[in-house]
Amino acid sequence: MGVKMRAFFVKGIFADSVVLKLRKPPATGDWVIFGSADKSNIWFQEVAEVINAESLPVSEQETSRYYRLSVKKLVNLPENRTLRQLMFSLERIYNFLRPTMHIRTGSVISQPDLKTILTGRIHIPRTVYFGLLQRLPSAWRNKLMAESEARRQTDRYGDLENPPAQELVYPFLNNVRILDGVGGPSPPKRHGILMEPIDIG
Repeated sequence: MGVKMRAFFVKGIFADSVVLKLRKPPATGDWVIFGSADKSNIWFQEVAEVINAESLPVSEQETSRYYRLSVKKLVNLPENRTLRQLMFSLERIYNFLRPTMHIRTGSVISQPDLKTILTGRIHIPRTVYFGLLQRLPSAWRNKLMAESEARRQTDRYGDLENPPAQELVYPFLNNVRILDGVGGPSPPKRHGILMEPIDIG
C-alpha cells in the first residue's frame, strides 16, 4: 500500500460507480470498502480500487465536494469480518457502546485500520484492555477513562499549571482534581496524577 493511498467506507453493496462527499479529493489507486450496516454493527464485505474520480459541481459555500468514483472490485472479504469483531483493534473506534458512529459513508479509513479490516488480525493488547474496561463497573471505568484523558492532555499541553489560552483542557483539569482528591483553583502538577484505589460503595 502506497503512503498516499486512502481508503473510504461506503454503506451498501458493491457498485461500479459511487458518489461520496469528501473534504479532500480522492485519487486513482485509493480504495473503497463496501459493507452493510445496522445500528449496532457493520459487515465489511468488498474491497474495490478507484480507477477514476470525477469532481461534481457544488455551491461555493460547501466545505466538502461530491465526487463520482469509478471502481473495480479487488476482493470479497470473509462473512465474519465485522466491526463488532474488530472494534477493539481499530484505532478509529473509541465509543464501544456505539461503534458504528465512527464509520459512516465517506469515512476515511487509516492504513493501520485498513490492514486490520483486510487481514482480520486482532490487536491482542488493545482487545484485552478495552474488553476488560468495558466490563468494569461504570464508576471504575469512568475513573480509568478520566485518568487516561488527563494524562493525554498533560502529554499534549505539558505543565497544566500554565494551560494554553484556548483552555481546551479545562474539562480535564476537574478530572485531575477528582483523581488526586484536591480542590481549589490551581490544578495539580503532572506527577500528581496517580491511580489510587477508591471506595465505589
